[in-house]
Amino acid sequence: MKSQRSLTIGMRLTLGFAALVALMLVLAAFAMLRIGAISNAMRTQETVQQQKLEPLYVAREALDQTGLAARNAYIFRDEAAAAKELAILDQQKALYLDALAKLAPVFKGDPQFDKVSTGLNAMAQELLRPRQLREAGKMEEYGTFLVNDCSPLRRQIVADIDAVLKSVQRESAQASEAAHAGWPCWPQSACWSAWWSAPSSRAVCCASSVASPTMRRRLPTASPMANWASKW
Repeated sequence: MKSQRSLTIGMRLTLGFAALVALMLVLAAFAMLRIGAISNAMRTQETVQQQKLEPLYVAREALDQTGLAARNAYIFRDEAAAAKELAILDQQKALYLDALAKLAPVFKGDPQFDKVSTGLNAMAQELLRPRQLREAGKMEEYGTFLVNDCSPLRRQIVADIDAVLKSVQRESAQASEAAHAGWPCWPQSACWSAWWSAPSSRAVCCASSVASPTMRRRLPTASPMANWASKW
């Protein structure tokens, strides 16, 4: 303690500013780490959105459109209108098969997605029948197909897609939570910064008083500098 009190004001200022700079460097390093973690989380979420979520949404919507087109082709009596609906059916089927091809490498080895893939491929085969039945005039068989075969398979596929979507959303949420896990440390860091910077501020004030040519009185024994030095 005596050796600390024997230090000159310049030495104390140097030590105080060195401690403050060291603390600022630590805080800056911590901030850079947090920024890097948040940046990685944002990139992960963007990748999940583009490679997983969007193709899944496209596949589900296209699957729904095939159901509407197949039903309309059964209801419409006009052959031209029915043919138009069957063309939409083929277009939407190609759309969800394209989305499925994009998703396959991303979800490789995922058992939930394997169920979706199996269902969508099976539906692609089933969707060949509406055109065949309509052109053959087998409308009763067409109606039975829609009720007993097409609708149950479509509901099962939609349920499987929803399960995959929830899994992907959980993955994205976990990445976001991991990026923000360190934020509660900031209030404590701010307190430490204030505690360390206060003595240095008092030291600067004291040094300015000593250096001032207009100073008319001696510094009191219990000066702010002495109080700060006693904490070392």
